[in-house]
Amino acid sequence: LTHNLTVLLAAPALLAWAVFLLVVETRQARLRCLGHFVALGLLGLMLSAAFWLPAFVESKAVLAGHSPERFVDWVTRLEPPQFLLAESWRHPYTIQDRRIEHALGQAQALVAFLGLLTGLWRWRRLPRTVRLALPLWVGLLLLALFMQSRWSEAVWRLPGLLLLQFPWRWQTVGALATALLSGYLVFLFPWALGEPSAARPMSLRGLLAPSALVLAVGAALISAALPGIPWEQSNIPTTDMPASNDNVNRQTMALYDFGRGLWLREHGSPWMFEYMPVDALPLRDAFFLSAGPADEQEPALAVQVIPGRQQPLARRFTVNSADPWTLQLHQFWFPGWQAVVDGKTVAAEPMGDLALAGVMLPAGEHDVVFRFATTPARQLGTLLSLAGLLALLAGTVWLRQWCWLVVAAVVVLIYGGLAFVQRQAQPADFTPVAVGATFDDQAQLLGFHLEDVQPDGVSEVALTWLALNRPRTDYKVFLHLVDQNGELWAQNDGEPGYFFSPTTRWQRGEVVDDRHELIWREDASPPPGRYSLFVGLYDPATGARLPILAAAGQPTGDQTLLAEIDLP
Repeated sequence: LTHNLTVLLAAPALLAWAVFLLVVETRQARLRCLGHFVALGLLGLMLSAAFWLPAFVESKAVLAGHSPERFVDWVTRLEPPQFLLAESWRHPYTIQDRRIEHALGQAQALVAFLGLLTGLWRWRRLPRTVRLALPLWVGLLLLALFMQSRWSEAVWRLPGLLLLQFPWRWQTVGALATALLSGYLVFLFPWALGEPSAARPMSLRGLLAPSALVLAVGAALISAALPGIPWEQSNIPTTDMPASNDNVNRQTMALYDFGRGLWLREHGSPWMFEYMPVDALPLRDAFFLSAGPADEQEPALAVQVIPGRQQPLARRFTVNSADPWTLQLHQFWFPGWQAVVDGKTVAAEPMGDLALAGVMLPAGEHDVVFRFATTPARQLGTLLSLAGLLALLAGTVWLRQWCWLVVAAVVVLIYGGLAFVQRQAQPADFTPVAVGATFDDQAQLLGFHLEDVQPDGVSEVALTWLALNRPRTDYKVFLHLVDQNGELWAQNDGEPGYFFSPTTRWQRGEVVDDRHELIWREDASPPPGRYSLFVGLYDPATGARLPILAAAGQPTGDQTLLAEIDLP
């Protein structure tokens, strides 16, 4: 949420511009400007209501803002005023090469200063509004620099300002001000001042000077930016693995998030993991780490769960139990999660230490559908945004801006078409094949989903687990693809949920989604024939596999067959 607050830093510039126009313009122009300002402001609020209204109403359900930073810690981010200008022309991209984290570049400062000099030189010949706006842009730039310096310490004590987290976010205003000041360079040329020569058609010769100016300014900015870019192989974040189209996937992105989580634990601020529910506050920086061995275990759940259609925002299960119990998703609870039990809608509730979305179920057989539904705040925000969109379209038609309607239609068709094609190529919903294998009263494999298995492609297996208890230790999942002679051709041994779901964090009654990609042997290609895909759980500390129990409780093996696959 704090990143979105950065956009609000444009508010001082917009308000300053509105007040400026109301002061310097004629009475008729003032009324017109005021009307435009109010109308466009309301339109902007309506168009964005689908985002800001739910965020404003529902943010109390997450950690954002519940862990305010101490001012004594935060104030150390304010910089000495003499360091606010970069110490070198070349922009330093690594923090080791600069005095402060972010500073105003010398190139930007030089171009803005030349624009200021041009405005002062042409002061009397500038249009009235343009001339009087020059001090406004200078003032906004000085304000941005001031708010990043230690001189502004007293100002930052005002309520709400600390939510911006970093003083250098005021560079949003500084960048706008330097850009506007740089624009005064155009008044070096007579035609920009509205002089008589501008009424004549501009010749090719007359374009040379403005073109040269644009090239010179561009070269100055580029000369400060490009030389400092570290030209090197891009790696998967937090690893030494070179990034490529073949390895940028769910697993590597989860590895990045895991590394970032570890970094935040060591170096983060109180705002870290602000997207988590408030009910998970004690575990906000450890939910993805092992909880350690379980001291005691409750009796294992005696339930039957058959997974139905699984969608990103809707999950169906058929359940049966002799006793009441709690069914939970591997999903943090947020406002809007609800459960439809036998056709009756009830609100899902935050369950356990991790505040997972769950519902209490009575004994017996039930049809349960979890879904992430809308809320009153989201409904109102969506209606306001739709009303704003209709008002924008009506205004466009009334003003006969047909070209903008065509552009909007083309954009909608392009992005809508791409989304449709992507949806058809990689559907997000599926129905798992039921399995029902129980691993030592710790977990039950409810089902799996497998796309086409090809040695020259990505073969991903989606597993659906049910925690019958809090597992005693952190188990790993193995997947083995073997031929009829038992020879191993593809496998995956890994933590559930891409490192983020250690089994000691599983809560009793929790349904856990787990994906693994089969890794094929590199020394030979699999011959045509029938292959068997097995899955199991094992303790990485000892290598011991969990036994699979029959209905009567006796062990029947240590792996279960998922599928028979024919390879051409």
